[in-house]
Amino acid sequence: MPIQAQHIMKKPVTTVDAGMKLTDFARLLSEERISGAPVVDQSGRIIGIISRTDLVDHLLEGSARESEMGGFLAFLGLESPMKEMASGSEEEVWGTVGDIMTSDVETAEPTASLAEVAVRMFENRIHRVVITSENRPVGIITSLDLLGHFPRTAAVSPERVPARTMPERRPGASRKAPPRKPARRKPKARPKARRRK
Repeated sequence: MPIQAQHIMKKPVTTVDAGMKLTDFARLLSEERISGAPVVDQSGRIIGIISRTDLVDHLLEGSARESEMGGFLAFLGLESPMKEMASGSEEEVWGTVGDIMTSDVETAEPTASLAEVAVRMFENRIHRVVITSENRPVGIITSLDLLGHFPRTAAVSPERVPARTMPERRPGASRKAPPRKPARRKPKARPKARRRK
């Protein structure tokens, strides 16, 4: 039976809602040590996905910053909040998860094979597939999960390695050493002829 997605998926899944502030999402990535999360509605059904890459791209665009350095420090919480309070709330300045999430989510059933999950990642050029049941996230598989699993499945167990067969020896027969090649003799040096005086 082929290994299925449910056998290697990470669970439980960390999910976020579309109204979460991007500052809170950045902290969540650091605290949970994850690179992305499915976005769900109030009933827990998946409506999108957001990743660290989406967040970085949003920062680099600079659409939600007043200045390069000042905005970056404010996002990290290293700048006095008074300036942000004067210009607007965090939602207005930085936005929410729903503003930058990807609505087209690649999902798979728990019974999907790993090969199927790998093909979906390759064809769609993505790094994670959300495993869902009744449109609710129950697990997630990343490209690193697949890379860490396939070498184990490709390894050959010792039981499958054919034993090296040796020629049978009759009882009482002595093991003879292979015949040695005769050593080559060096030619004798000819005596030098004496010159007559």
